[in-house]
Amino acid sequence: MGLALLTACAPEAPQKTADIPDWVIPEDKMINILTDVHIIEGARIGKKVLGDSLYALDHYMKLWDKHHIRESQYDSSFRFYSRNAEKMDVLYEQVLTNLSTMSSAVEGEIEAVTEPEIGASNSQVEVIDTSKVTPEREKDSSATQKTTAISADKS
Repeated sequence: MGLALLTACAPEAPQKTADIPDWVIPEDKMINILTDVHIIEGARIGKKVLGDSLYALDHYMKLWDKHHIRESQYDSSFRFYSRNAEKMDVLYEQVLTNLSTMSSAVEGEIEAVTEPEIGASNSQVEVIDTSKVTPEREKDSSATQKTTAISADKS
């Protein structure tokens, strides 16, 4: 009887997957915000952002404006998701996917740029301006290509 009384009076365990209250930023929007937060944090060195004269705080102010939220909304929503580990895991799986996709796109752009051979002088690199390619002009190389002289001398 004592065990039944203790069990009946015990507080209910919190739900692992609670419904999302109205004041919490929706999951899809929170994923985008967290992706942006991690981009800022990844480029941060102390109070500044790498390669920028702005402070990280300035970037966060722009982030809140971009997503039409207040910092307090982000903080309270982050606390909500942090207390619901299953929901936070789902959010971060997508955040990681977003960051990986962005990283791959940047790496692909970098690999697409070809550098002249070391020691080559006044190498010519052919750049195709695809915005001006039409079926009639495809054969006319002067209309579809620009040539840029690049000096490989690094004196």
